[in-house]
Amino acid sequence: MTLEGLRQAKEVARLVADESRPDALFTSPLGRAVTTARFIEEVTGLAPFVVPGLSEMNMGLLTGLTDIEVETRFPGMMEGRSHQKWDWTFPGGESYASAAERAASVISLVRDSGADCVVVVSHEMFERVLVFHLLGLDRESAMGHRHPHGVVYEIDTETPSMRELRHA
Repeated sequence: MTLEGLRQAKEVARLVADESRPDALFTSPLGRAVTTARFIEEVTGLAPFVVPGLSEMNMGLLTGLTDIEVETRFPGMMEGRSHQKWDWTFPGGESYASAAERAASVISLVRDSGADCVVVVSHEMFERVLVFHLLGLDRESAMGHRHPHGVVYEIDTETPSMRELRHA
């Protein structure tokens, strides 16, 4: 993780501590998420529960490639994807539709924990399908959602609503 990434992870931990009183912490097993969860653990005392299902979407053969590298190796592929992102499957990976099925399982696991105020540390692409389910969004709205680093979203599934938290 870069120095900027560490700064953002610490900021996220402070936001969680300042804005909520969580009673459970769930994290993806991937590096940046685990590091962020450890910082949250330091300020809340909650041990993170690692959930493989919270991992980022599997981009298969495109994992780690820049847009230029993808276009060079797979000419026209991303143009084709742009017309149907929800159902388009990354070669050797998954689609948003299949990730949404995984998200539904993760949400059930979290709900079954009995926790009232939950912190979930995951990744931007997978966050779209979590929000899709939690807020009952349509696919287009979910696909348009962005989740920049260093931002915490407070989601109320009762209303349903979402509030962005940032330090000034």
